[in-house]
Amino acid sequence: MDKGKKISLFIQYFLLLSPTRIGDGISTYIATPDLEYEQNPLVTVLGFGWIGLILIGVLVVILFMMINYYYVFFCYKIQQNIQFDSIKEYVSYYHFNDKNSFWKIFYKNPNYQVTLSILGYLLPNVFIFYSVLLIISNFLVFTSDTYGYYLVVYKLWVLLYLVLIPIIIYYYVSFFQKSFKEYQAKQKENLTSLQQV
Repeated sequence: MDKGKKISLFIQYFLLLSPTRIGDGISTYIATPDLEYEQNPLVTVLGFGWIGLILIGVLVVILFMMINYYYVFFCYKIQQNIQFDSIKEYVSYYHFNDKNSFWKIFYKNPNYQVTLSILGYLLPNVFIFYSVLLIISNFLVFTSDTYGYYLVVYKLWVLLYLVLIPIIIYYYVSFFQKSFKEYQAKQKENLTSLQQV
């Protein structure tokens, strides 16, 4: 990917992440201006008000975009010409430079380049998707007293946090599907170049 495309991709992430986070804040204010129905732990546990939530929101966007910048411009790539029999081997090698260490991903941290590359893709995508869900939830709080009641009384808000798990898994898998396809395309391109020499 050339520099122009990387800049364009980075801007796209910013133009998706910022409005969805702002949309979550605005829809929260419309649904519950006094934060009565807000179940964010920053409010319910730490007692944050609007100023605190806004500051944290701005810091989150800045942090996520900094990590995304690393992903877009410096994403870790496997440079060696290695044949992988499965994406599982690729994931294992991507993390630990070993095709047979897949299960280590559940208990061992890879190096910082790998970690930043994965998080740089994962965090913005997860929070763009999750922010849309929160906007929908806020809309339902605003339009339906029943939904707001169940949200608080029956702890329905817990589901809004549990849904993060499949979203994270989806984008983690998506990162490696995308990366593996790019690797295979690069290897095919290299092979074609060698055959033409």
